[in-house]
Amino acid sequence: MTAVFGASLGVSGIHGLSVESTSTPPTSTEMFADLPAASQNYWKAVTATVKDMAGQTPSPVLALRDKNPTEAYGVEYVDGLALVSDLGAQIGALQETGLLVDEKTVALFDVGAGGVTVSIVDVASGHVHVSRRTTVLSGDACDAALVRFLLERYGFGRPLAPDVQETFVESVCAGKERLSRFSAVDIDGPLSGGAARVHRRELDDLIRDDVYDAVTLAEAMIAANARVDALFAVGGGAGMQIVRQSLFDAVSVPVFVPVDPQLLAARGAAGAAGRLVVGGSGTSAGRPRHSDSSSRHRGRLKKSRYLGGVVALVVAGGVAASAGAVSRDADQAGGDGNPSRAVFTSPTHVPAG
Repeated sequence: MTAVFGASLGVSGIHGLSVESTSTPPTSTEMFADLPAASQNYWKAVTATVKDMAGQTPSPVLALRDKNPTEAYGVEYVDGLALVSDLGAQIGALQETGLLVDEKTVALFDVGAGGVTVSIVDVASGHVHVSRRTTVLSGDACDAALVRFLLERYGFGRPLAPDVQETFVESVCAGKERLSRFSAVDIDGPLSGGAARVHRRELDDLIRDDVYDAVTLAEAMIAANARVDALFAVGGGAGMQIVRQSLFDAVSVPVFVPVDPQLLAARGAAGAAGRLVVGGSGTSAGRPRHSDSSSRHRGRLKKSRYLGGVVALVVAGGVAASAGAVSRDADQAGGDGNPSRAVFTSPTHVPAG
C-alpha cells in the first residue's frame, strides 16, 4: 500500500484527503469537489465524484453524517465505496493525531455549512448517548450575514446579477475563513471602492447571538451527561475564534480544537481506508468494531443528512439570506494538563482565566 483515500460529504461539497504512507513522515494531499448538480440518481453522482477523486487508490472510504445516529462505528460497502459515519471518522482521526488520549466519553461540537451538531459518544463502544442538531449557527448563515452587512454598508443599493452574486459569496466565504487567522481582511466585490476592509470583531458582532445559542445547547447537553470528559470542536466553523472562545468560556469540560478541523472527517476516513487495506477481508484487524449488513445501505443513505440536496443562498433585492439560518431548534431546550495536546489553533488566542 502506498496511498489511501478518504472523503467526507457535507453541505459545502466533498472534502477528500489522499495520504501517502511511504514518505517519512507521511504526506497528504487535500482535495475538494463541489456537490454534483441535481440529478435523478444523486447518490450515483456522488459516488462517481468520490471515485474520480480517489483515482487508483484502493478501498476509498466515504464518511456520511446520519440524521439520528445511534452508533459511531460501522462500515458497509456500496457501489465500490466503504461507508463510515462522520462521528466514527472524526473520533478515529482524533485518536490518530493524539488529541484524544484516554477520554472515555466525549462531546463533539460540529460546526458545518448547514448547522451545528452536538453529539455525546462513548469512545470504546461507539454508542451515541445523545445527538442534537440546530441550524441557528452555520457556515452558510455566517456567509449570508457578512454578505448582507457588506452590501448594506458598501453596496450600490441594487440587486446583483446571479453570476456576480455567486462570485461575491465565494469571495466573502474565503474572507470569513481568513478571519480565523487575521484580525482584518480585504474582501473584493461589487462594492464602492472595489474592496472593503472587514475586521474580525465586525463578523463576531453579526453572529454573536447565534454562537451563544449553539454553545448553550452544548453546555446544557454536557450538564445533563456528567460522564463527559472533554469536548472537541470540529468542522469548518470550529476555526472561528468566537466559536472557540465561547466554548472555552462556557463549557465545564476541557475543550480541544484540532488543526484543520474541516478536514477531520476526511482524515478519519483515510485512516479507516488504511486499516481496511492492511486488514483485508480475511482479518479483523482492519475492521471497525461493528459491521452493518449491506442490505441496510439504502435506508442509511436516506437518513444521511446531506443526500437530500444543497442548502442554497436565497437572494432577494441583492441581499443574501441562508434558508433556515435563523431557525431555532426545539432541541435547544433541552484544560486537562496534558501539554502534548494542542488545545488552541490560533497563535494569537489567549484563553480566559
